[in-house]
Amino acid sequence: MNVAVRSNWLVLVVITVFAMVYPALARPKIGVALSGGGALGMAHIGVLRTLEELEIPVDYIAGTSMGAVVGATEPDYLARLRELMPDSVFLMPGVGAQGGSPDELGAAFSAEPASVLVAASRSVAGAPDPAAAAAELRERVWDVSQSAAR
Repeated sequence: MNVAVRSNWLVLVVITVFAMVYPALARPKIGVALSGGGALGMAHIGVLRTLEELEIPVDYIAGTSMGAVVGATEPDYLARLRELMPDSVFLMPGVGAQGGSPDELGAAFSAEPASVLVAASRSVAGAPDPAAAAAELRERVWDVSQSAAR
């Protein structure tokens, strides 16, 4: 390949790359700062979806965690995890069908409302009376949360 052809090829590549990058450089950059703390994490998803639907490009996102997934089948770690993440919402799968017991979740609850979200779909859906199973589980979890708050 001679020097003239190589030079023309390089110019073509540079122009092509510039043409692809220029539209992003020509518009203002948009950043979104998402605050942390419990249920706000779910609101973040809605905000980002709305921006996407409105075709508003987001170039930068900054934020904090919306919570943690903490298995109810290993309750020995709950107190330490709550100590490490005092303001986080814990999603707790494993109650019911997987062997986790609501009675062992006390250490997961904090003084904040809605500090734990208990997931127990199989134990409720697979029960002979799902509505009764859900009501019983809700009452047991509520009692544990109130005892832990004291």
